[in-house]
Amino acid sequence: MSDIAIDQELSFTINNWAQYLKNIKRYSANTLKSYITDLYYFLAFFNQYRGHTVSLATLAGLSMQDFRAWLANRKLEDHKNSSNARALSVVRGFYKFLEKNYEIKNQELSLIKIKKVEKPLPKALNESSALLAINSIANMRGGNWIDARNKAILMLLYGAGLRASEALAIKLSDIQNGEKKILNVLGKGGKEKQVYMLDEVHDAIERYINMCPHSTDHGAIFLGKSGKPLQSRVLRKELQNLRIMLNLPDYTSPHAFRHSFATHLLAKGGDIRVIQELLRHESITTTQRYTKVDTSHLIDSYMMHHPSRKS
Repeated sequence: MSDIAIDQELSFTINNWAQYLKNIKRYSANTLKSYITDLYYFLAFFNQYRGHTVSLATLAGLSMQDFRAWLANRKLEDHKNSSNARALSVVRGFYKFLEKNYEIKNQELSLIKIKKVEKPLPKALNESSALLAINSIANMRGGNWIDARNKAILMLLYGAGLRASEALAIKLSDIQNGEKKILNVLGKGGKEKQVYMLDEVHDAIERYINMCPHSTDHGAIFLGKSGKPLQSRVLRKELQNLRIMLNLPDYTSPHAFRHSFATHLLAKGGDIRVIQELLRHESITTTQRYTKVDTSHLIDSYMMHHPSRKS
């Protein structure tokens, strides 16, 4: 993408936008990389389509037909609807940044629509599978410190509803020991929230720390064999081995345990607003997607508790 012909002013503007996403919006490195990639492919198309260097004036003057030509080209390249929707969202975000900071507007972009893409619902493990996984991973190597580490992480995902990235970032200073066990979690967008831990979750973390042969006093407490912070790919590999060993569903993943946490709470009668708070979702609609109770549970509940059921 380095051979795209864009002028110096636009290049400077893109750098400012990237700094805004990183420092103000607090986007992760991977998200930031994806946004910049989408934008550069957008600019590359118009560099070739127009046959000249792309500038801020070029972007301000693009027509609805130009935007449609860009999306049509993406479809010809077999990009999925979900990928096209994300790219359009990135471009719109960049234009909003231009309008706010450089007074550059393009009303034509607002006329471009893409068929809404429904995100696939994450799948939950059933209760027995989730508990079996936690108990089994604690003894995969005979109960050594790595087993204790893996169990503590799964307890945080399933017992406290953490994301894998949140669990792997936990430091010793984030854990408050008292009558109520509280965990300070740095979530999406760099927002810090407090999470209450069950005693079982706290005990699993404490057991791991006591067994770990490396110092957990500084930085992330969950460490790999060499004593460096545990990488997410290693955690996914551990769960893959567990899935094969226990013949668990293909969708068994770190996020499946977080989703199971919410789904099982709702199935037990948990309040949707409370679950929203526990999952730290900004919008209740996000929580509603994550907490779909499976059909079999609904049918069982209906058959058991409907007033018309004969005793």
